[in-house]
Amino acid sequence: MLPPLAREKLALLAQTALDSEVLAASAASSAARVSENLSALRHGEAADVEACRTELRRAEEVRDERRAAASADRQTAVACRRWIEELPRGAALEDADAPKPEHDDDLESVRARVAARQKELRAVRAAPLSADELKRRGRAYVRDLAASAAATISGTRGGTFGITFADVGSAPFADSQTDYRALRLLAWLDPERLTLRLEAEIDALPTADGLGVEERARAISELESQLLDLERQEESLVAAAAAAGRRVPRRPQADPRAVLGVRVAPRRAAAA
Repeated sequence: MLPPLAREKLALLAQTALDSEVLAASAASSAARVSENLSALRHGEAADVEACRTELRRAEEVRDERRAAASADRQTAVACRRWIEELPRGAALEDADAPKPEHDDDLESVRARVAARQKELRAVRAAPLSADELKRRGRAYVRDLAASAAATISGTRGGTFGITFADVGSAPFADSQTDYRALRLLAWLDPERLTLRLEAEIDALPTADGLGVEERARAISELESQLLDLERQEESLVAAAAAAGRRVPRRPQADPRAVLGVRVAPRRAAAA
């Protein structure tokens, strides 16, 4: 269930979207009316025609601005509603205080910092694995190859001898269209040598900016936390502008937790 303040915010978002649609429709009508006036002045005085053209340009700018604002307000309301609907069953929400913006922070500067954090986050997520992590996975890969080519000795009774290998037609984690029989047998015969060869190939890769699994997870967690704090600041500035009578469209991509002023409450352990 939504906390009362978040429920009020959700209703406000829906009403803001409706109001924006009305303003956009009004601006579109005004631009159409000025356009008609310009057509009627086709053979009028040059000064009047130019003045009407200037008025039309301004009316079209207002129309486009209000259409963009209406679209952003509508998308924001829909995104917040969808986020709530997609919460896991049993998830509880609670109010979250927004960090206060710095005294010299305005909306533009906060949004610039949001964009910078988003860029950093994308870079971390796209960063290659570190050489150590690649080697760890390479060693595990060779172990899996060797295990999949295990030999079975049979026919030891009666003076006979037989040996069979497991199906070695394809390698784990590999394209099933590729024949990996030789590679599996090499891993079974000499896993250390194959591992060293793979590690030499890894050492030749450009992995200076690579990240280990834990390092990547830690960096992502820190950046996501910083980003959420910035988006909460952004929302407080948008709300302050609205309270002062200035309509500032929200970013449709803003985190719904920031827009609604909530956080997902930690799950409480079941009573014994």
